[in-house]
Amino acid sequence: MAEWKSNALIVHGEGKDYTSLIRRMGVYNPIRSKYNCWPDGEEFRNFPTDRILEDIFFRKSHKSDLIQMADFCAYALFRSEFPLPSKTRTHEGVGCSEEGAIPCSDHSPCSGKGNI
Repeated sequence: MAEWKSNALIVHGEGKDYTSLIRRMGVYNPIRSKYNCWPDGEEFRNFPTDRILEDIFFRKSHKSDLIQMADFCAYALFRSEFPLPSKTRTHEGVGCSEEGAIPCSDHSPCSGKGNI
């Protein structure tokens, strides 16, 4: 954000209040190097969140389309990384064939019969 000279506002749904955490991170936000050492030899470097303009704005999620869309995207990404076995469809007995196959959600070839 600093490179683009951008600022941010945080709109948060109901739940835990992160206002004091965001305020502290504006002063001291230690980040560990993924290589265990920054070029100056230190293990941590302070990257304060100085581009957040205001304290967090809280909105009821059922009244905010923006928060509902963000929740949906976060849940979809989470489930794409950690799918529930009870919700994952299998293709056994569907009549899959290699010829003229179209890829299914799990990237296996399927004929498209009986798949949603």
